[in-house]
Amino acid sequence: MFCKFCGKKTENLNGVCNDCASKPNSLTTPIVIAGGTYVCNEYDAKYGLSSAIASVVLTVVSVFLSVIAYAISIVTIANAAVGSRGNLFLVNLVITIGATVCAIIGFIKGISAIKDFKHAKANGAKPVATLVLGINAIIGSPVAWILNFFALLFCLITLFA
Repeated sequence: MFCKFCGKKTENLNGVCNDCASKPNSLTTPIVIAGGTYVCNEYDAKYGLSSAIASVVLTVVSVFLSVIAYAISIVTIANAAVGSRGNLFLVNLVITIGATVCAIIGFIKGISAIKDFKHAKANGAKPVATLVLGINAIIGSPVAWILNFFALLFCLITLFA
C-alpha cells in the first residue's frame, strides 16, 4: 500500500505513512485512537456541497418568484387596460423584493461554493458538484434580477399611468 499524501510505500492499513501521520498540517491532522493513528482529511468530493445546494435552491426559488411577479405584472397591465386598478402592486412589490433577496443570497452562496471548490482543490480534493452548482447559481441569479426588474417596471408603469 502507498501513502495517499506523499506516495511512499507503507504497511499501515489506513493508507498513511508514519512520516505524514506525524506531521500536523491543513491536510493531515492525526487523531490517536486506541490501536493506531487515524488521519482526518476534511477536504473530499463533498466539500462545500451543502452551501452549493443552498445557492441553487435559493436561485430556483428566486426565479420562480420572479416568474410569479412577472405574471402579476401582466395581470396588472390587463386590469389597467380595462379600467380596474386593483391592489396587485403591493403584492407584486412584496414578491419582487422576496425574489431579489433570494437571488442576492443565492448569488453570494454561489460565489462561496466556487471558493470552496478552489480551496478544496488546493488541498487535494476535487468537489466538482460544488463547482457546478455554484456556477449554476451565479448564472441563475441574474436571470431572476432581470425578471424582477421588468416585473417591477411594468407595475410602476400601470401605477403611474
